[in-house]
This record gives sequence, C-alpha cells and structure tokens, in this order.
Amino acid sequence: LRRLAANRLLLGTLLNALQKTTVDDVQLLRLHVDQTYTSVGGTKTHTNAADVVIKGRPPATTEKTIINLEGIDSSASPGDQVSRFKTVLATNAYFKDMLSGTNPISLKSLSPLQVAPVTGKPCVMFTLECRYPEKTR
Repeated sequence: LRRLAANRLLLGTLLNALQKTTVDDVQLLRLHVDQTYTSVGGTKTHTNAADVVIKGRPPATTEKTIINLEGIDSSASPGDQVSRFKTVLATNAYFKDMLSGTNPISLKSLSPLQVAPVTGKPCVMFTLECRYPEKTR
C-alpha cells in the first residue's frame, strides 16, 4: 500500500497543466479521473510432475488511469477549436511526459450544434479522453 500511495497519480500537477492549456472560446466544464487497480496474487516456487522447477512470482498490482475532460466550444465556428484544444493538450510538457502511445488523447464525443443556455450563443459540447499508460508494480 505504501508503494501504491507513493506512486499514485497526483492531481495537483494535472490541474496545473490544465491551467496552462487554454484555447480561446473553449471552456472546461468537468474533469473525471478514473483510477482502477487490479491485484494479482503471487505464487510460490514449486516442482511439477516432470521434476521441472517453476519459479514463483511476487504479487503485483496494475494501475489504469483514464481522465475525461468535458468542455464546450463556443467559438465563431463551433467545433473548430476542439481539435486545436486537443493539439494544445498533446503538446503540453506534462501531457507529453505522462501520456504515451499512438493516440493518447482521443475525442470521445462531439454534440451537434446547440444553443448555450447561459450565453445564448451557438456551441458544441465535447469529451476528450486521456489514457495514461498502465503501470504494474
């Protein structure tokens, strides 16, 4: 438990990175962090029926972290700034270091054109998903 607590995702650094990734007319509405841990018990070294020694392995825990960013694009051409915001996130130093893979930030949903209830301007709502690499400890 100490090792998991020491190596867990710290949200302060994430929130600081989000403050530095702004795009005109794009507003973040919700941040959802989903961390799941899967534990696998260890095994002892033993010998099978053919007198072959099978090495044991220690217990391990796999951490999976997914962050969903829900936002609204109320630019002059709603929806155009979503890809720009995704690019700004992907080029931020924090996200470059933390996310890996071919498509670490993906567009999960994009609403049809609608009118914002507060401002009365046309807008689109979107959800971006950031997948952190799995860590086994």
